[in-house]
Amino acid sequence: MTTVETRIRATCGVVVRDEAGRVLLMCRSGECTWGLPGGGVEPGETWKQAALRECRPYIH
Repeated sequence: MTTVETRIRATCGVVVRDEAGRVLLMCRSGECTWGLPGGGVEPGETWKQAALRECRPYIH
């Protein structure tokens, strides 16, 4: 019998919108697709902390 390990990781996505209603989209490298900032939620991190960490490099 073969054992298969399943791992599930929580992720978050963030919609960043400015006063003019424009939405921040990122060009995903190597995929030629556009998407929202986001990523994995680290152990011990809240959803809000993860969302802020993931979008911080892209906003000023």
